[in-house]
Amino acid sequence: MVGQHAAAFPFFYIEPSKKEYLPIVQKFVGQISRKESEQMAPIGNAPTMMSYSDLQRVVPIWFNLSIAIHNDKQAAKEWGWVQEMYAFSLAAYKAGLRDIGLHIKLMSQPPFDTTLDPYYILHYTYGMDYTLDGVFTPGKYGEWRFDKRSYSQKPPPRNLGEPPEKMGNELVRHLIHAINEATNAIPGWDEYVKTGVAKEIWDGVIRG
Repeated sequence: MVGQHAAAFPFFYIEPSKKEYLPIVQKFVGQISRKESEQMAPIGNAPTMMSYSDLQRVVPIWFNLSIAIHNDKQAAKEWGWVQEMYAFSLAAYKAGLRDIGLHIKLMSQPPFDTTLDPYYILHYTYGMDYTLDGVFTPGKYGEWRFDKRSYSQKPPPRNLGEPPEKMGNELVRHLIHAINEATNAIPGWDEYVKTGVAKEIWDGVIRG
């Protein structure tokens, strides 16, 4: 973000200017042309940086568009689980934000990115699969794996297994260490894993 100019990470799967989506987009922003739709940034609400005044304009529109898109059968079907991201992109456009700075290096996405530098934040969304020799096996369950979707019903246990020794992805290793550090610091985590109910609140103190 430079000055007051908004900046965000571009998501390849957010395509508000896609030809097939124009009739859907027009439902929510009016009868714009395909050329005008290309001014919509391929972004979601995070990670996005903008001034507080821009945020004040965008958020109410985003809120209402999220509901409207969810209630529209065609939009909800086409945009599925990322519909609120489309709502944010459309809301930014309706609020008058143009030429949002897009920065691919703003956020890393392991296991496809491998090093901490030059990224600012880490996004864990993809499954991470490796052989025990540390070979990356995209699209195939690995002998070692971490996928957050495996913990959609209950949280991960303490001390997730260390990635294979020969696995050279710095980001994957950092992510597992970060999760382990967090779960080891939060009291009552074992009970939370067992029952799915959090009964204790972390006081912010990291205990060694």
